[in-house]
Amino acid sequence: MIVVDGSALIAILFDAPEKQMFEDILAGGERCIMSAVNAHETACVLSRRNGQLAITRLWQLLTDCEIEIIPFDKEQMRAGSAAFDSYGKGIDPKARLNLSDCAAYALAKAMDAPLLFKGDNFSKTDVKSYLSNSAPTP
Repeated sequence: MIVVDGSALIAILFDAPEKQMFEDILAGGERCIMSAVNAHETACVLSRRNGQLAITRLWQLLTDCEIEIIPFDKEQMRAGSAAFDSYGKGIDPKARLNLSDCAAYALAKAMDAPLLFKGDNFSKTDVKSYLSNSAPTP
């Protein structure tokens, strides 16, 4: 199982250099899940950048890659709150997780699954990275 952060989907939709790598991972046959909070933020970012067409492309990508949207529950709320207390913006100058990042982190922790993401903010936490297949050092 892979928890997908919106940064990986945005990389695909905006043709980032990592696009093919992320597409290959998502097509690899493993179950892929995403927090509803993180999916919402991804849609907001895309809408702000490219309008409704980008939202349509996001929904198509979620369908094509069979990414399941997982509701944000009480267990994730607690894990997300703990993540913000340790790694949140204004608290940890390296990780600087926002609310949506904390939701992705919380889902990965709750499911004991690695997180697929672009960037380095999550690598400054204790969440498992799909790309390294090990727990990063904070």
